[in-house]
Amino acid sequence: MSIIENFRKSRQGYVNAQAPTEGVSKTENQKILDLSYLRDMLGKVLDNLKTEETGCEKYRKYSYVWTVDIGNVLGYVDTPQWVFMIESMIEWLVDSYTAVQPNGKWELLAYESRMETNELRRRRAVGQNQDGTPQIHETVEPRQVLVIGLQLVDIRNEKDLIYEMGRPRVRQESGFDPEVIKEMMQHGPMPRSNEADPQIAVKMQEQEALLTKQSAELEHLRNQMRQNSEIMAGLLAELQGRGSSESEEPKTKRRKK
Repeated sequence: MSIIENFRKSRQGYVNAQAPTEGVSKTENQKILDLSYLRDMLGKVLDNLKTEETGCEKYRKYSYVWTVDIGNVLGYVDTPQWVFMIESMIEWLVDSYTAVQPNGKWELLAYESRMETNELRRRRAVGQNQDGTPQIHETVEPRQVLVIGLQLVDIRNEKDLIYEMGRPRVRQESGFDPEVIKEMMQHGPMPRSNEADPQIAVKMQEQEALLTKQSAELEHLRNQMRQNSEIMAGLLAELQGRGSSESEEPKTKRRKK
């Protein structure tokens, strides 16, 4: 007889210790193996968690997409675990967005689900190339995922909170603070009237006269440069003619002996 059994028999009546019942095993729920059952249970749980408020379809909303890898769920979780996962996701989503927009009361409004196929890429070093770089082997594994779209609604239909220096402030109807708008109006440009300003007309005439004078001066300079170019061309031609005549030597006759 073992030590544990002897101890329990000797201490019965003093401590609440009982030997385990033989032939009785712990009951375990059957793992989910059917994808259709998995999606049906998802719809039943989400339908049970949807809001009971009516007429809130046009209230402010928040959407989130939850992706579940089918390979990590089928054959690994049972029905209570799957229900717990769904309820925990909704609870986390509501708590998370309530922390961002605490002035509202967020509840599940709608949902949708569909199957998609993603590619899981794995890159492993299997050797070394001749140049010293690692030789990479890449494998691509298709993975089926269940994509679940969740949409929350604020049943109070409050305004979105905006944050300034970490502190929330209620957004104004116009989107701007009235004090900021007043300050902008005071320091903004003066409104223009439809009548022409006489000072602007005078300045325009002065600028036009100045441009005309500058154009005339430029034309005069062009003419002078053209004349100088003609004079320089004539001088060069004359110098070239004199140089060619001086370079010719006179022919001399030989003396007879």
